[in-house]
Amino acid sequence: MSHKSLFKKIFQTLEQQGYQGRMISVEHLAELQTEIEQRYYQGEMAREVYDEEPCKKFEFTNPAALPEARSLIIAAAPQPPVEATFHVNGQPFPALIPPTYFFYTDASIHQLLDSVLGPEGYHLVKARLPLKLLAVRSGLAQYGRNNITYIPGMGSFHRPVAFYTDLPCETDSWGAAAFMPRCSTCQVCCKICPTGAITPDRFLIHAERCLTLHNESDRDFPEWIDPAWHNCIIGCLECQSSCPANKDVAARTDHKAQFSEEETALLLQGTPQEQLLPETQSKIKDLEIVEFGYFHLLPRNLRVLFQQQKILA
Repeated sequence: MSHKSLFKKIFQTLEQQGYQGRMISVEHLAELQTEIEQRYYQGEMAREVYDEEPCKKFEFTNPAALPEARSLIIAAAPQPPVEATFHVNGQPFPALIPPTYFFYTDASIHQLLDSVLGPEGYHLVKARLPLKLLAVRSGLAQYGRNNITYIPGMGSFHRPVAFYTDLPCETDSWGAAAFMPRCSTCQVCCKICPTGAITPDRFLIHAERCLTLHNESDRDFPEWIDPAWHNCIIGCLECQSSCPANKDVAARTDHKAQFSEEETALLLQGTPQEQLLPETQSKIKDLEIVEFGYFHLLPRNLRVLFQQQKILA
């Protein structure tokens, strides 16, 4: 199959599943790295953000598993928030996890791409790169004022993933970062952000104030964070839930695990995962917070949500 035909088949296969994608040359990796570093050295990115674990894991060179990589495929799948229900003092308490915290779509996209590229002798290796910036520079997405990426038909409720491939890149979609035009006259997210992380004077948020940064961190919550601001098990949904660009997708929520009163109590006590009953471990696995390394934060984050609702003292 010709490269042109293969390129066309890749994106037709993604679109048939409701996914979207773009392809760029690996030659842009250095430019991607430079842009991240410049944001930090120019003072646009706080040190506590730059030093966070995800940033440390970025790899801006071809992976050892595929040193001959020639292109990157960046793709995204729709991913709504997920609701899990906990029980405390006889009351059900639904709690949300925002999009992007679930890996299952990564595996689905990998399988689809491999079904097209594998028979033609090409290979795939998952990339560790700044996916939001990559999605925007590839033309797959646009930035919102809240620094979250938006894709037509998905809004911000999607999960991006990128793969290296040794397929030559004959149609490179690399370009300048684009922002949604509607953001220039809209300040909904600025007004709704509880921590003031989003301001109308710039499109790069003050990430050091973002609630997501702090409830993903092992450190204690800063004193300036009002417990009433917490709204998710992990992360934050305030700016996305209120965003006009999400009006056609925000109503959908996936419902997952129901945790009994006994299970919830064990989680609040910080019971190690391996000491939970197998059925409880299975429910936790479905929430995928273990894969992200956030299981140890669950007691703290659940407790502050319950206290906010006056379910716990």
